[in-house]
Formats: sequence, structure tokens, C-alpha cells
Amino acid sequence: MLPPSLVTVKIAYRNLLLHKRKNLAVGLIIFFCVQVFFWSGEINKCSQASWNSFLGSTFVGHYNITTFDSSQIDHSYPPLEFPKKLISRAALENLDQHKISYQKKIRIGAAIYDERKSSFDGPQITLIGTNIKNELSLRNNLIIKSGGIENLKADSNEVVVWHEVNTKMNWAVGDEITLYVKDLGGKASYPYTFKIAAILDMKDNGLMTGNGMLLGYPLIYADITYLNRVLGLEDKIFEIAIENPLNNLSDNPELKTYTIFSAAESFGAIHGIVKFVKFIGTSMEILVLILLVLFVLNVFTMTFLDRQKEIGSILSIGASPVFIIKILLIEIALLSFISYLLSLTFYLIIACTFHTGINFHSAEILFAGKNLILSPLPETWWIAYIVTSVAGIVSIAYPCYLVLKLNPIDVFKDSNL
Repeated sequence: MLPPSLVTVKIAYRNLLLHKRKNLAVGLIIFFCVQVFFWSGEINKCSQASWNSFLGSTFVGHYNITTFDSSQIDHSYPPLEFPKKLISRAALENLDQHKISYQKKIRIGAAIYDERKSSFDGPQITLIGTNIKNELSLRNNLIIKSGGIENLKADSNEVVVWHEVNTKMNWAVGDEITLYVKDLGGKASYPYTFKIAAILDMKDNGLMTGNGMLLGYPLIYADITYLNRVLGLEDKIFEIAIENPLNNLSDNPELKTYTIFSAAESFGAIHGIVKFVKFIGTSMEILVLILLVLFVLNVFTMTFLDRQKEIGSILSIGASPVFIIKILLIEIALLSFISYLLSLTFYLIIACTFHTGINFHSAEILFAGKNLILSPLPETWWIAYIVTSVAGIVSIAYPCYLVLKLNPIDVFKDSNL
């Protein structure tokens, strides 16, 4: 003899088989809902990771700490003044204690002065003070087009110029250039002379230039020691770049006083793309959940109406309404579990079939020109299962209420039944 709990499960399973078409429809909507959760999670993760990887290997650290406010982390526009706040020694010591390597940086806007024309010319550029050799070794998507950095000396005025600036200004390796930079107080600009040592370009530049998707980054690298000296900064630190995640420092009160941003957040246009992808994914998840609740509610309500006589008979022989509700809950739980397993299996088959990724062609801007790589995301799997299961249970709340209110005598009084 089966235990009562297993008897309830057996009855629920039998009911699923007796109403195949309706339950198949419910299973399909759950299957579709789970797929939406899987794909939206993958697309959001891949978009964020792809742009973090691309920008982190080309322009900025994968993670960055700055004393600029959040409105000035956009590297598309050079900051016109130095921030008033500094990164404290205590914060740097904390990074050292956690054995996290970092690159000190100076980032400030500069105006190009053309000595031949005796006037300002060209774009407002971003002047980056850093250890140039270390910086370029970390940005593995960069390549030296001309010149070289092997003989760069510390505390020299030699700079490495972004190729777009060089092309626009018609400069060459060995040329001396004049840049006007504001002083630490931001009250006046002064001219500084630099000598071009090398010209930089990207190895992979498919989506950054030439097609209007993202403007080029007018950039010049200078030696940080030299800039500290000529600008009178006295080794003040306003920004640092980090290549490793900051998860183990998230609870550090010292770092919470600064602006922390990822590579994907360093360009407003790119950050907008990543946020748009997340917004669309979240909207789709909410939409399919609403459809799931409404559809299951409708199907189970119709099922209840069709089975009133059966339910009334069970209640009339002494069964509790709670017993009927348990059967309904087990039915939706079984449907959710079976549909989820089928959906997960289908998703894994797709992921294995397209293990090299899926090319979205015209939508490749979402993934920094890369393919969408489908990879296991256990956290998404659990979220999809829990959310769809809860939505299914919520959707049968009204049919359960009808069971509680059902009077067997009224059922049999109805001559139409």
C-alpha cells in the first residue's frame, strides 16, 4: 500500500495524463518562459563580458577606482580639471594587503597647440600619465604602428600617440608637440612640450572606428613621473587601474568613498548598449511571466469548471478541500519540473551545437563584434526554475480558492452537470 503522499502524487500524475492537451499547452508556455530566462541571462552576461574584455584590453583597466565623480568616468570626453579629492594611502595599503596589483594613472584633458599656425587645433585629447611600458603590456589589443617604446626613459617627455590623433594632426615619430593643460587648481592652462616616441593602433578595431558606432578615443600616453613633476602634482593619485575583480574588497569602507567602475562603464555609449541589453532581457522576462500566470490561470480555471462534478463527488465522500488543493499544486509542480528539464536539455543541446558561438551579424555591436558564447550559468538555471515554479503556483491561487468555496450540494443541484 502506497503512503498517502505518494497516492496524492499518483492522482496528480494521472490527472495530467487525462487532460493532455491543456497540460501540453501549459508545459509549452513554461518551456518558452524558461528559454527566455536562459537566453536573456546569457545575452546580458556575454554583452557585459565582451565589452569588459575588449575595452579592458584596449583602453582602461578591467576595473578602475577614481576620485572623479560618476559623471566624469566617461572616457569619451576628457576631464577639464583635476578632481579635488585624492586616493588615500590607506586605500592603496589595503590593495597591497590583498595583493592586488594596480596601475597609477593621471587623466586630464589637453588642448593641442599648433606652433606652425600659432593657434589651437585638432580635438580636445585625453592625456594619460602612467608607466607606459607596463600599461601597454596590459592592453594586449594595442599594437605599435610606428616608432617604439623599448628605449623609453622614466621622467622623460616622450609620449605615445593614438593613431587617429596622429593622422588628423599629420604628426610623425620624433615630432615635438605642444599641449596646454590646466594646473592643479584649474585656474589657468600652461603649455608643455612632448616628443612623439611611437604611434598606437588597435589589433582588433572592428566596431570602434570607421562605422559610426563609437567615436575614436583621442589619447596620448605620457610618463607619469614626468607629468607629476611638470604639473606639480607631487605624486598625487587620482585614479588607478586594476585587472582583477574587486569582490573581496566590496565591504571595504575606504574604497566605498571612491567611484569604482568596470571597463564597460568607461564609455557612455558602450555602457548604454550594455544597459539596453539588460533592460530588454528584464522586460522580456517580466512579459513572459505575466503571460505564464494569465495562461495557467485560465487553463486551470477552465479545468476546474470542467471537473466540478468530479471534485464535488470527492468532497461529498469526506475528502478535504485541502486534499484537492494539494493535487492541483502537485500537478503544476510536476508540469513545471518536467517542462524545465526539457527546456534545460534543449538549451544545452543548442549550446553544444554552437560551441564556437552564434554570430548575430548586424547585432554584433551588442557583443563587441564577438560571437554570443552560450555557457552554463547555474545561477540563471536556479532563478529560472524558482521564478517559473512560483509563477505557476501563484497562477492557480484562484482555482484553489474556488475549490475552498465549492459546495458539493450546489454542484449536484445543477441539472446541467
